[in-house]
Amino acid sequence: MSIDGDGEDYQDIINTYRARGLRIRVVNSEKNYGPGHARQAVIDTTMCDYIMFLDADDLFMPRAVEVLYTNAKAKNYDIVRGSFIRE
Repeated sequence: MSIDGDGEDYQDIINTYRARGLRIRVVNSEKNYGPGHARQAVIDTTMCDYIMFLDADDLFMPRAVEVLYTNAKAKNYDIVRGSFIRE
């Protein structure tokens, strides 16, 4: 999760999701540089198989992440994407 200098306290939200077993890593920025900078900071500092970004106005269907990840691993894909509906 990237916290982009917006002045909000996200610790309660982070703790709630960590309690559910999610592994959350926080990347802080003193100033709000926008989503592109925040995403690049995550890409530059993350060592994992895959990275997924979700914007504030996006919704995932149940199991979407599981389905994408399972297919990527099973077929040894570097990149996967799902379909989307624009409303």
